[in-house]
Amino acid sequence: MFAKLLKYEFKWVSRPLTIISIAALAAGGLGGLLFKLIYDETLMEQTDTLIAVIVILLGGIIIGLAAYGIGASILLLYRFYKHKFSDEGYLTFTTPATTHQILLSSILNILIWSGICTVVLVTSFTLILSPLLLDTDNFYLFLDINNIFNSLDIQSSDIFLSLFSILSSIVYTIILPLLSITIGSLIAKKHKLLCAFAVGYGINMAVSTTASIINVSAYLDTFTTVVLSTSQAFESLLFIPSMIQLIIGVGGYFLMYYLIDKKLNI
Repeated sequence: MFAKLLKYEFKWVSRPLTIISIAALAAGGLGGLLFKLIYDETLMEQTDTLIAVIVILLGGIIIGLAAYGIGASILLLYRFYKHKFSDEGYLTFTTPATTHQILLSSILNILIWSGICTVVLVTSFTLILSPLLLDTDNFYLFLDINNIFNSLDIQSSDIFLSLFSILSSIVYTIILPLLSITIGSLIAKKHKLLCAFAVGYGINMAVSTTASIINVSAYLDTFTTVVLSTSQAFESLLFIPSMIQLIIGVGGYFLMYYLIDKKLNI
């Protein structure tokens, strides 16, 4: 049943997201061509108006790519709301599937499409910057950046902590809006999505403030007793927020499950 739920979730958003993803890649390719024109010496001798038009078009493409990322996220979250808390939600929860299966199918669908959209965005921006990346005159610049990176005191624990931070950030970023939508649907009879936005903003502000206070306190306490190395400072600034995000993410999932299974009349 889980596979069928996931297939249904994926199919519902696949057409619009595929269309706008292709458009984003095309925009990246067009941006690369426009950026390449700036490198053309004959163009630089032309009027400032032509250059200004190219710069404006490049700015529009970048704004469009940002809108693509935001729009894809909104579509995925709207799908979650519509599938769980609208009239369609009644049919969803009458299927022979557990609440865990229903939630996990939505979460996995969001994770898959978020990964696809991230790849599309990275590819699009790479296409835009391709004239700069392929310019051999910039080789020494990239070499200097590489030398700076190699000079940092990076330990294996730093790599593990970075991966842990990425994982906790992914869990938190996915679960927080879903939990907010669930709470908003529970406490609001009207304007549920607006209420969900307020709940999510409040939770995120509380988490950020708490993490900052704890992190700064721990950092200053350590700094007064020992001079921190680059690795120690990195660990101090990254571990606490990551741990809080992971706790909120995992706890948020089980709270969301409890609210849907026990409290919401769906």
